[in-house]
Amino acid sequence: MRRHITHTLVGLLAAAGLAAGAAGATTTAASAATTNPPVTAPPIQTNSHHPLFLYVDTVEGAGGTPAPAAACAMTNLFAPGQLVVFRMWGVDATTGGLALTQSNVEKAFVRIPGLAPIPFTYGAHGK
Repeated sequence: MRRHITHTLVGLLAAAGLAAGAAGATTTAASAATTNPPVTAPPIQTNSHHPLFLYVDTVEGAGGTPAPAAACAMTNLFAPGQLVVFRMWGVDATTGGLALTQSNVEKAFVRIPGLAPIPFTYGAHGK
């Protein structure tokens, strides 16, 4: 069986130069009893070098032929005819970690060589 590996290049366009799909960020407070290891390198969260943090993956959709073993299983190997779902979440570090959503993102695209850009749409899971 010949494996097809989907390589994606996520192209992001927006008026401010920032764009992404849906975003979600959560934080948890550490307890007072927790001790942190010493910092051995500076943090990567800087406004000048990394203003946008994205999580991007591909999963098997609940359609197509052959049917997936499990819908929404994360993978990058797809058989011809299977449904590929591209997912993305992001935050804008220049705003203190504001989640990127449809209200603050103009456009986001997946670019696959040889195909027209595929626009992202904001939506809840399964929509």
